[in-house]
Amino acid sequence: MKQYRYIFSACDNGVRFGCGDAYALYGAFLELVSAPLAERLHSQEHGGIAQYLVPFSNGKCASWYVSVLDNDILPEVETGFAKAEISSLRLHSLQLKPEKHLCFETNCLADLLKIPGDDFDCPRFHLRFLSPTAFRSGGEYVFMPSVKHLLGSLSMKWGAAFPFSPVNDSDALEALERGTRITGYNLQSVYFPLKGRMIPAFTGSITLNAKLAAPLLQLLRGLLSFGSFSGVGIKTTLGMGGYHVKESLRDI
Repeated sequence: MKQYRYIFSACDNGVRFGCGDAYALYGAFLELVSAPLAERLHSQEHGGIAQYLVPFSNGKCASWYVSVLDNDILPEVETGFAKAEISSLRLHSLQLKPEKHLCFETNCLADLLKIPGDDFDCPRFHLRFLSPTAFRSGGEYVFMPSVKHLLGSLSMKWGAAFPFSPVNDSDALEALERGTRITGYNLQSVYFPLKGRMIPAFTGSITLNAKLAAPLLQLLRGLLSFGSFSGVGIKTTLGMGGYHVKESLRDI
């Protein structure tokens, strides 16, 4: 897996970025790859791509995160970015100016487990939701986080990315849910604009505190770390569900 981060400013000083601009950037991204791959990504339920946009407080700059979850398509994605020169990306007919380009790659479980920090025995994790996040349950939007929805979404996305190593042991997932609690939060209710609709969602932070045996704690750590690439919840390909995770010494 590989995650790219581009820091953009708009060449037009009157432009202000919004999180919903991630959808337009995804359309621009599809133009960088071949038509067959673009069609495949567009039609996949979970997709091999997750991406989201984080506007700076002044609205004039933004960080664009693009995660490639499927290593089979990574060479073509890298070629597309290189050939197009990311400076050619446009948003609403405006040219974007890249200020910085960063990337992070992980090729093994050991690297993945290090994402939150170096203390593998730490039972507490701080999740900061950087783009609007929501879930679907019973045909309704759910825009408050719960351990059940978080773990259910992450295990599904893990299975889509690693079909030969799915996390589908119902007993283990139930044990994770029983042993993990949200012990602190600082959340805001927001909306994500998409195709003329406003999807109810949340941003902000939560603290997860786990009382789990060592193997289950490492499973939780792996899922949360993977989620910093895949996103969590609905429409992570279109700009929702992006978060960062780190070890936490205390609740929020």
